[in-house]
Amino acid sequence: SFIGEMDLWCTNQEFWDIGAGDEEEHATMLFNYLYYLVSMNKSSTAVAKNAPKSHPSFYPTDEFIQNESVFLVMGKAVPEGSTVYVLLRDRNRKSSNSSSRGFGAINFLVINPCTGAVCSAVDPNCPLREIEILATPYNLWANIQVDSRPSSVNYNVLNGDLWCPFFTS
Repeated sequence: SFIGEMDLWCTNQEFWDIGAGDEEEHATMLFNYLYYLVSMNKSSTAVAKNAPKSHPSFYPTDEFIQNESVFLVMGKAVPEGSTVYVLLRDRNRKSSNSSSRGFGAINFLVINPCTGAVCSAVDPNCPLREIEILATPYNLWANIQVDSRPSSVNYNVLNGDLWCPFFTS
């Protein structure tokens, strides 16, 4: 362990081989599992035709990005400090604010990958206090919103006034 000096992220295979890891490895493994389950569920929908293929040069359509359901979240939490969580869109929850169109905090669940604790992004007791970066298999988005609390964030990563993509199409 390199506590305080360096933080190394293991691949999923290294995580399995070692049999131990911290929140980054747990979050990455949980993200991959949930992403797989969601993608299998989407395979029979119209959105699936726009899904990224395994070819690395393919960048998904805006429609696919807007329908994304699972994100890896880098941010700050209590008591961990800098940490990695998983964010899952809950399509069964409806916002009273019609302008959020499914991108409001009410539509998302926050998952602590080490404890398995799940809470709504609008829960004032949510241990995740700041969202700095959202990640998917094809991009990273830096949160440039003034208020980075999960309950206040608009999760529409295509809005350039709120999110700055690392890669552009």
